[in-house]
Amino acid sequence: MRTRLFAGLLVVVGLLAWLAPAGRPAHGQQTPTATVRFSLVNLYLLPSQSSPVVGTVVSGETCRIDGRDEFVTWLMLDCGDRKRGWIDRRLVTVSGDLNNVLILEADTATPPPAVAPTPTPTPRPAAPPQVFQGWRVAYYNNPNLQGSPVAYEDAQFVSHNWGSNSPHAAVPVDYFSAQFERTLDLAQGYYQFNVYSDDGVRVWLDGELLIDEWHGATGITYTANRWLGGRHVLRIEFLELVALASIRFWYDYSTQSPVWQADYYTGAPARGNLLYSQREPGGGSIQLDRNWGFGSPVSGRVPADNWNGRWSGQFYFEGGNYLFRARADDGVRVYIDQTLVIDGWTDGYRELANRFLGIGPGNHLITVDYYKRSGAAMLQVWWYRDTTGPGLGP
Repeated sequence: MRTRLFAGLLVVVGLLAWLAPAGRPAHGQQTPTATVRFSLVNLYLLPSQSSPVVGTVVSGETCRIDGRDEFVTWLMLDCGDRKRGWIDRRLVTVSGDLNNVLILEADTATPPPAVAPTPTPTPRPAAPPQVFQGWRVAYYNNPNLQGSPVAYEDAQFVSHNWGSNSPHAAVPVDYFSAQFERTLDLAQGYYQFNVYSDDGVRVWLDGELLIDEWHGATGITYTANRWLGGRHVLRIEFLELVALASIRFWYDYSTQSPVWQADYYTGAPARGNLLYSQREPGGGSIQLDRNWGFGSPVSGRVPADNWNGRWSGQFYFEGGNYLFRARADDGVRVYIDQTLVIDGWTDGYRELANRFLGIGPGNHLITVDYYKRSGAAMLQVWWYRDTTGPGLGP
């Protein structure tokens, strides 16, 4: 009973802080103020983004600070004309000493009683163009693509760097989302889709989720590969949290048919369940060349650590002796027609080589097994005809 009474008192304190007139500073002290840093920022009823929005402030607007939370992460502002509410400390520039500002407590987990502040006008969404020449861009004033868009745009490319600004007057500088959509007629070939985003991003192809990275920025460029041709619908979803905002999407195209069948599994070094399969291209003088760094080989499908992979493909060989080489971090095994040629199935970086004598002319099956335990990951496997004689040099 006492716990429930205490929680109720916390809610009342938060509401009184919003409704009550501002307190006066101690004699001789200047009331601290906060100047808004971004073009359009929400004020909340309680110190939480899940709390109801009670108003908005704009860049350059200066408000009196009437309270703060214990950790100075939220400030209670009085901006006049009943514009009073909580704001994220990172979105303003503070003038004055916050140490003497009253600490206000509020139970942000409990929905507050109904309050009727002066309603904030909601901008009407701009009518979308009838015909889009490029990407159809829809902006939302929330981070989850909820409700109706508040603005539209026709963009030739998905290449935006808003920095600390808003993409549109109806969109806040932080905690907004956007959707880019376009139908493309693609020539038959191999496509690698690439996207860099600050913060979250999802990429869809004909309703299939290719890239799923709905979180804060990582500095990683995410990729997905497909052999495609004909008309396809691409959709990109973008999430902005706080601070800088940017997104860039592009794709690479090759007419070369992917020569490798790549299968990704759980487990390292033992192989577990199949996670994902796709066709992948070969290389030039290095027939299998991958460098994943500290990232995942297939974003959203395969973890960055503790995974297992297998690449298999048919390759033409002239008759004769061949030298096989491999560089890997971690384990690698190479087979020709199910005969083990290279065996380095242990953790850590290694460079290996071995000769295979008397390969008959024609197509042969090459299989490469690999596992990554943790840390950086890379894999190179290549072979060439050996005309140096019976000895194997260093």
